[in-house]
Amino acid sequence: MEDVINQWVNEELLYQAALQENLDQDQTLARMVEDYRRKLLGKTFLESKIHHIQPVTAQEIKDYYTANRSMFVRNTDEARIYHFILPTIQEAKNVFRLLSAPSSGEERRELFTKYHVDAVTVRKGFLLPELDDVIFHSRSRAKILGPIQSFSGYHVVEILDRYPKGSPKTLNQVYDEIYQRLITERQNLSALKLIDSLRINSHIEVLMENEPHE
Repeated sequence: MEDVINQWVNEELLYQAALQENLDQDQTLARMVEDYRRKLLGKTFLESKIHHIQPVTAQEIKDYYTANRSMFVRNTDEARIYHFILPTIQEAKNVFRLLSAPSSGEERRELFTKYHVDAVTVRKGFLLPELDDVIFHSRSRAKILGPIQSFSGYHVVEILDRYPKGSPKTLNQVYDEIYQRLITERQNLSALKLIDSLRINSHIEVLMENEPHE
């Protein structure tokens, strides 16, 4: 809250200083403000119109996946993991011990809640080198790895699944990606139709440079 207040105060101080130097009378700045205002109004109008487009259904997502399976093949090795980052080696060793030892579901839930850890899918070549080495290059097939030291702390990793390069992604794994792709396509099509209808009904003439005037 304090940061928000400080930011507001700083902005107000700069605004008052600009007024004292009559920058609000600057014609170049006025044109920039008007240009931004026009773009903002147009953007707001467009978003209000395409906001009500028909939603994408689960069946449409499934059909898209079935028709485009070749698009959803991994181009590099991947792994689904739990990734803990700890500040000290002692804490990292403790997490490693808790993950390795037989424990109840409640104990594991408490551990993940404490460190705010969720399962994530990572790709080979996109991690810290220290993590990339143990997850993708190590001969060990151990499920729990660590502690691994890096500049950001000590890491403990639990590997849930490994996905080799060339393996297909399941519908569940790409469901959100397909949804976003379809909804974006639908929004773009709706925007084009709206702009075309506005163009047909408008009286705006675009004169190219050197084009003769009637």
